[in-house]
Amino acid sequence: MRASFVPFPGTPELKTLTVGGYTYLGKNGAAGLKKQRFGGLIGYSYGVVLVGAEYDSRTDGVVNAADVSGNVFSLFTEIKLPIAELQSKLSLLFRYDSCDPNDSKDNDKINFFIAGLAWKLNEKISIVLDRQIITTDTRTMKSNAGTFLDKDEKWFLHTILSF
Repeated sequence: MRASFVPFPGTPELKTLTVGGYTYLGKNGAAGLKKQRFGGLIGYSYGVVLVGAEYDSRTDGVVNAADVSGNVFSLFTEIKLPIAELQSKLSLLFRYDSCDPNDSKDNDKINFFIAGLAWKLNEKISIVLDRQIITTDTRTMKSNAGTFLDKDEKWFLHTILSF
């Protein structure tokens, strides 16, 4: 189940505040193992700035072992350029995620950071250039050379097609 609402639609300064959440209580696979998901989101825009935060948690059943629970916390923002001719075309994007895939295990945290520039060519096509950085508590990411790393940085160029 997912729901979102605007708590203050009649207040000019708060009419863009949106609060949402979701839950999923189910079973996974033939073994009928627990699969639970919960999350909450808050977003707000004012002028050229959009900001938001999200928290998600999960619990999964494991065969012959204790359930595994984890969580993710995210912060994100979009800043449109305050130049009238470019405001609907260019924006700066930022996102940060902090993920703990197993609450009962130490040193397994993953952090993910994105900073980029989005260019909306038209209503159907956007191009995004961004820098993505992933860090981990331990050296768990494998490089192309075969060594293990606790940090990875890459540039990405994305094309977004909207239908």
